[in-house]
Amino acid sequence: MDDKGITSNQASVPKPDAPPAKPATEKQLQDVESQMTAFERSTLRWAKVAVIMSAVAALFVCAQWWEMHSGSTDTHDLAIAAGKQADSSKAQAEAAKAAADSTKIIAEQAKVQSVAAASTAETAKQSASETLAQMKEQSRAMQVAASAANIQATTAQNGLQITIANTKLEQRAWLGIEEAKVVQFEKGKSFKANIQLFNSGRTPALKVKIVVKNAFFPIILREPLVEWLNKLYPSPAGAVPPQGRHIMSVETLDMEIPKTYEAVKAKTMLIYFFGNIDYEDISGNPGFTKFCLYLSDPENNLLTACQEYNDMK
Repeated sequence: MDDKGITSNQASVPKPDAPPAKPATEKQLQDVESQMTAFERSTLRWAKVAVIMSAVAALFVCAQWWEMHSGSTDTHDLAIAAGKQADSSKAQAEAAKAAADSTKIIAEQAKVQSVAAASTAETAKQSASETLAQMKEQSRAMQVAASAANIQATTAQNGLQITIANTKLEQRAWLGIEEAKVVQFEKGKSFKANIQLFNSGRTPALKVKIVVKNAFFPIILREPLVEWLNKLYPSPAGAVPPQGRHIMSVETLDMEIPKTYEAVKAKTMLIYFFGNIDYEDISGNPGFTKFCLYLSDPENNLLTACQEYNDMK
């Protein structure tokens, strides 16, 4: 302890003119260490450990400082990047908001257009319905008008046909019996009668064919008997001009028999005259006249028409 204290005092008071100290060699250090006590050696080791730990702490502090420095730089860069990203996000948000506002405006415009289109469609539908109703009404009116026109046309056509037919009837030949009279009815003589035909039409009667027969029968007949008609054979008589006449002369020799004459005179026997007249008009249309006459009054030589068979067309 005293040596240590002396050594310490000597070390603390340098000599004025002593030369500069030289670094201790390793051997000297070993000699010094060998001269040190265990406590001193322990203290020296802990001092080394402390120095090493201080150095390690210093290195840790330096590394931490470097890390903090680098981290602050990165944090700064990250903050700047984050700020830029935030600005970009803000711009994107504003753009999205603007797009949303634009979309909303477009949606509202589309809604307005949809409402307008619906209104237009409803108006068009109503107009189409009204137009369809008008067309149906016009169609019904046209159908009624067409029906009326058809009726008028049919009436006019029928009237025209009737007019044409009437004109033809007026212009055609009409050949009929104008007069029939007895010209000879005496005992012992033949019976003679004249039947006069008259064309009352405005055109001539052409291809005239006449057949006249007589027969006796005890009672008045409505028309000639069928067996009489089967014996009719026509003979040509030429043509009869309009407003012209043609006389048919009928004669029967049976009246020369006194018995027959007395029977006709007493009206127990009737003499009949019947026949057909066929002809054509200038258009080739056929016409005919049928007649049936009998002597109803021998005293006055009166010929009377039968109830039936007399006809003309």
